[in-house]
Amino acid sequence: MVRILKKFNRKSTRRSRSKRSKAAAIALTTVMALSAAVVFTVPKAEAANGPCDEGDWAYAYIAVGNSETKDNIFSSQGSNAIDGVSYDKASNTLTLNQYKNADNYIATNMMGDDFKIRLIGENEISSIVAYGDAWGGSVTICGDGSLTVNPKKQEDYGVRLYAEGTASVLSVENTCNVTIYAGQAGKVLYTTGNLTDKVIKDNGTLQETTQYQISHPLDIAKIYAKYYAYDPSTTNVVYTNGDSSYYTLTYSLNENDEITAYNLYQLTKKEALGDIYYAVKIGSYDTMPEGYKQTVLDTDISYYDAAWGSGGTSNLVINTATNEKYAMVYDYDSETGSSVYRICALRDFLGMDEQGRDEVWLVDYDNPVSVIPAASRGQDEQLPDGFKYDGEEQENVFNIEVSADKLTFTAKTDVGDNENPAPDENKNGLQQSADGNWYYYTNNNIDYNYNGLAANEYGWWKITNGTVDFNYTGMAANEYGWWYVSNGTIDFGYTGMAVNEYGWWYMTNGALDFNYTGMAVNEYGWWYITNGALDFNYTGMAVNEYGWWYMTNGALDFNYTGMAVNEYGWWYMTNGALDTNYTGMAVNEYGWWYMTNGALDFNYTGMAVNEYGWWYMTNGALDLNYTGLAVNEYGWWYMTNGTVDFTYNGLAENEYGVWNVVNGHVEV
Repeated sequence: MVRILKKFNRKSTRRSRSKRSKAAAIALTTVMALSAAVVFTVPKAEAANGPCDEGDWAYAYIAVGNSETKDNIFSSQGSNAIDGVSYDKASNTLTLNQYKNADNYIATNMMGDDFKIRLIGENEISSIVAYGDAWGGSVTICGDGSLTVNPKKQEDYGVRLYAEGTASVLSVENTCNVTIYAGQAGKVLYTTGNLTDKVIKDNGTLQETTQYQISHPLDIAKIYAKYYAYDPSTTNVVYTNGDSSYYTLTYSLNENDEITAYNLYQLTKKEALGDIYYAVKIGSYDTMPEGYKQTVLDTDISYYDAAWGSGGTSNLVINTATNEKYAMVYDYDSETGSSVYRICALRDFLGMDEQGRDEVWLVDYDNPVSVIPAASRGQDEQLPDGFKYDGEEQENVFNIEVSADKLTFTAKTDVGDNENPAPDENKNGLQQSADGNWYYYTNNNIDYNYNGLAANEYGWWKITNGTVDFNYTGMAANEYGWWYVSNGTIDFGYTGMAVNEYGWWYMTNGALDFNYTGMAVNEYGWWYITNGALDFNYTGMAVNEYGWWYMTNGALDFNYTGMAVNEYGWWYMTNGALDTNYTGMAVNEYGWWYMTNGALDFNYTGMAVNEYGWWYMTNGALDLNYTGLAVNEYGWWYMTNGTVDFTYNGLAENEYGVWNVVNGHVEV
């Protein structure tokens, strides 16, 4: 679950780059080989239609230009007028009217899957480039004119669809004539990061037979690489509590320099840090925690605070000769304005980040095995010889090169042409065609831009690019809500978790169940659902058919050991599960308590032990007001303010008589 959630909750590297200009990448005449093409984690798709020109991630544009100059006919930052080119936002249509410039490309970003290029008269351009950017990057060519793409064959590809986590498709309607020439690479179309392998919709007008070369991008494994680029803190005052560790304190102060909290850190050794300690915060306390003895060392010791340090989320690469893993740590030199990646060895595992998404590793930042330049926009970093990315191929994401000398789409004629018959009449919605397949029709034409649910007499079906998608399993929406689809049709027998572009949800009988609150399981583990949605804010107890469990940030937390509360009271959890075998002391935000068989025992009065010593409990609670005799399995003891008083010598009385106490213990 960690990796999947990471994909859905964090912007990918490719996505963040799209916020800058992609025109520089478009102008490049050499595109990387397919095997090295796009290596990235697919971001979630956020919408399907219309330009994304509102919101935090709005960066829709349509650019017309070349390597020397370009103009935005439309953008969220402002637009320009271009002779022979116009754009209508309401219909999301770019119109080319007798526009002939074989040196100029048309490039788009985040224009949605209903973006159209309408042709009037004869037109020529150098190439079409579309970035989906997790929004929508399909291109439909329509109108009754003609278009020639890459007539000089100066581009490597006539069409490039950088889908970036969308199902981006080139569609040519049957009313226009379009010729797209291959370039120097001998390929006519190139796409990366695409969620569909059916990237050309020709409406029956494509004349050539094409060959597809398909590969899959990597979902690169990542870690949080940490290093310390500053001098460590030093001290000669430490604390001990009977174990072999050193501890140190810091203080939180208010505006009057009064102590408001004592912050206790445990100092541990990390091999990679040598003599420098690693300080992990144990907790914050209103008063100085008991059981810790101050010690002044003869010489200073140094330590780094675990909560600080430099670094960030980094790709993992593998040395192919040794199979050792290294982190690609980003570094920017503000003086030169250059960006590089340091290939750094992994030194020590430090745990998981606060969200539980990435492993945190201390890396050898100062001694990289290699330093490589960060790639230009539109390209990927060139790894050193002997290194490869660590990751898994994304089987449902496609990189594709289409081989052909050219693609020729020839407009169909009207009625009377047996080879190019007129469209079926009176067809709208989900209909069966003469070829036996089911399609979604709009005004008698197959609507290759339609993606969603549609109904016929046999049920509700998932439509992808105008065709019933029998391979689709997952969530889909219609006017009645969100549903679970199995093999292309709504599955009214499905109950369980499912995911869409907005997160994870709970389905009951195939429908999103906003009334469900409780635990649910998917292939990544157990999670807490509130009103039908995975609730990352929930921390506390939850129950399923196997018992009671502890959830942290919505996930079953097998690392949690301690007290927890539900509607039935306070309980003791061990490794995330209710521990009915536990008897002893436990602590929560209200103090120390006595647990019997995993439950807070308000009937218990007597002595109990924890890691700080022996204490007196009254009605299940630590009683710091108790002074007198108490008994445990080692005998009778004298308690002062709720704890064994080893300094007490004298007489003490209980219900059995008066006794002589030596060093806190009754001597018989």
